[in-house]
Amino acid sequence: MNVLKQKELNQYIRVPLKLLGSHGIFIMLAIVFTMFFSWLIEKKHGPLIYSIFVSSIYALTIYTDMWEIGNKDSRPYTKEKPHILKGLVFGIIASAVTIILVVLFFISKAGYLDFKVLNLVYRLWMVPFIGFFEAFGENYPWIFIAVIFVLPLFSFLGYFAGMKRFYLRKDMRRAVKKAKDNTQTDK
Repeated sequence: MNVLKQKELNQYIRVPLKLLGSHGIFIMLAIVFTMFFSWLIEKKHGPLIYSIFVSSIYALTIYTDMWEIGNKDSRPYTKEKPHILKGLVFGIIASAVTIILVVLFFISKAGYLDFKVLNLVYRLWMVPFIGFFEAFGENYPWIFIAVIFVLPLFSFLGYFAGMKRFYLRKDMRRAVKKAKDNTQTDK
């Protein structure tokens, strides 16, 4: 195997590990956020509001990590070559742990494994989304599966935006300025 293919293959290991590391760090941050927002979590819709807040930060963290990689890959002097689905592949590989936990969660819920232990592990791993489980889990069990797609979706979006050099903040400012200019000329 030539050196170029080896480096590209290493990227398919290195980047998902980086995403898993980001997820691990975010678990710790979410637990700290839980302590700071315990007053909110005790309210009727508090866990849902908490999860919307924390999962938004989580999604933006994944998006930013992948934006940097997509931007780097799209430069002509780098050895890694960009591909439109590369971010999605990185996200799917990094989601392997989540996929395994979801499968084990449903197996344990069916009574084949110790539900108490696996439920604790699953909820700890998915702590940014715990409010969604509390709010919708009983009536909509698909929510447990839907969280699998958060990491691959934002990995894809971030990588693609970085590859195309789409600067979210700069483009939002430009849109706001354009809207402001249009409202001023309409007067």
